[in-house]
Amino acid sequence: MTKSYRHGSIVGPVMLIGLGAVLLLDNLDLLGQSPWTVLLDLWPVILIAAGLDLAIGYRSLAGALVAAALALLVLGGSLAWVTQGKSQLASEIPGETVQVELNGVTSAGVELSPVASVLQVGALADSTYLLSGTIASYRDEEVTQAYQRTGGHAQVKLETAGAAVVPTTAFVGTSPTWDVGLTPTIPLDLAVHLVAGQADLVLSELNGDGLDVELVFGQSSMVLPASGRYDGRVSGVFGQTAVVIPAGLEASVRIEPLLATHTIDSDLRPLPDGRYVTAGYGSAENQVDLVISQVVGIIDVQAE
Repeated sequence: MTKSYRHGSIVGPVMLIGLGAVLLLDNLDLLGQSPWTVLLDLWPVILIAAGLDLAIGYRSLAGALVAAALALLVLGGSLAWVTQGKSQLASEIPGETVQVELNGVTSAGVELSPVASVLQVGALADSTYLLSGTIASYRDEEVTQAYQRTGGHAQVKLETAGAAVVPTTAFVGTSPTWDVGLTPTIPLDLAVHLVAGQADLVLSELNGDGLDVELVFGQSSMVLPASGRYDGRVSGVFGQTAVVIPAGLEASVRIEPLLATHTIDSDLRPLPDGRYVTAGYGSAENQVDLVISQVVGIIDVQAE
């Protein structure tokens, strides 16, 4: 009777090795695109590792070693393709221009919901538009735009539709990018929902009326709106969250780290209820009540 060889699954180690390798290549500036987009491309390696584990990994110690070696070989080849082969075939992503005119609007809510991309948001210099920018998406994606106005208030929503849950072959080249500018002339309630990728939000020139940033997998960095009294929430599942409180804005910050580590600028003093506040919080004209939650990763809060 042949005995099967039981061992720990190789899937977990392959995932950790792949994650570490991608982040190392990014730190060495050898990746050429967002590490989170690369990890999204590499997810089929998990299925391959699981299949090898089931097919030959449990038969013997030699089978387990062969399965691990084959899984690592596939991982290495995939990384080489992503970092070198894809760049050789890279072409400019065809981007589309999106614009929403201000037309007398006095306040607005803006929701930006890409599936997987690098999202860059800043302030517009042109007072003609409420929103203006360029969106370069995966080949199989369609960007939909919704606009509704009630009196002087407008609601704008940009989101991707028609994309696969994990669009591994939808694009060849650098990371798809949303580059969006918003008007600084009216109060804005901004919502950002991103499944995977990177969010770079430079909002210091905006007039804040609300802020909700949600990133499931990836890295978000933001400078908060310096004007307005508003509530904000920043949440993530796996990755890194960096928040900068600009000069002139007072803040109350509550951290919900779960398994994440966090660092807080020494200019924010801790309160008995768990919040951290700046010196002038409470009576300032411009201030934010912010909650930051992260399941796994790093939270960093700094004050200018």
